[in-house]
Amino acid sequence: MPLLREELIGGHIQISFSDRSIRYFGDYNKVTIIVNIVDLKSNDSTCIEQKLEKMAVSTDDITRIQEQMINSYLDTVRKYMLKDDFFIKAQQKRKSNSVNWPRI
Repeated sequence: MPLLREELIGGHIQISFSDRSIRYFGDYNKVTIIVNIVDLKSNDSTCIEQKLEKMAVSTDDITRIQEQMINSYLDTVRKYMLKDDFFIKAQQKRKSNSVNWPRI
């Protein structure tokens, strides 16, 4: 997974953006960026992973679209990440969204 960019927010939140894009038909690509967020001040190395995706991107536009996706993501989440309870709320949300299907 090629690393696209790394950012340090608030002196303790490290965000890395990795490329997982694929070509799926002709000149069309599915741009996928894996976002890893790590709280460097946490003793348990709290990590959150998210996925950003965009379909039908031409090969010539991949780099531009990746930059737009990363910048848009950072513009949207930066203020939330700087809150003291960001990682606690993110972990709670992830647990509440997971479904434990019964075993048959």
